[in-house]
Amino acid sequence: MAEQFVDDEFVVILGDNIIREDLSDKISPLADDEDARIFLRQVSEPSAYGVASVDDDGHVTSLEEKPQNPTSNFAIIGLYVFNSGIFDVIDGLTPSDRGEYEITDVNSHYLDEGTLQYEQIDGSWYDAGTPEGVFQASKDVRASRDRI
Repeated sequence: MAEQFVDDEFVVILGDNIIREDLSDKISPLADDEDARIFLRQVSEPSAYGVASVDDDGHVTSLEEKPQNPTSNFAIIGLYVFNSGIFDVIDGLTPSDRGEYEITDVNSHYLDEGTLQYEQIDGSWYDAGTPEGVFQASKDVRASRDRI
């Protein structure tokens, strides 16, 4: 639906994410060898999220959606940078069993092409798609407000 409005790079953030870190230095233009960028955050329970494994050279080596036995503790948060080529990728996808196009399938395409990069965030991030995530985000915002 957004294709007609996009002619270059753009940022996608899923509506259930709360990020309390200035990411302006990480949401930079894509490099020449980069078609997509995902954002990762180390978490204690990675099986609740999409997970990325990375090697020592800083390359994404695998992506898994809510794995029972995660290969890493890097959750893929709902923040992405794509170029307009994503619409061609989406056109080549088959909807999932849920009848939806899955972001993991898009990212897997870029991983297979060798054009997927990542940035790690270290600040506060909350998955507000769960009651616990909303509670933790609210608690953190309230605590920071009380310190002012």
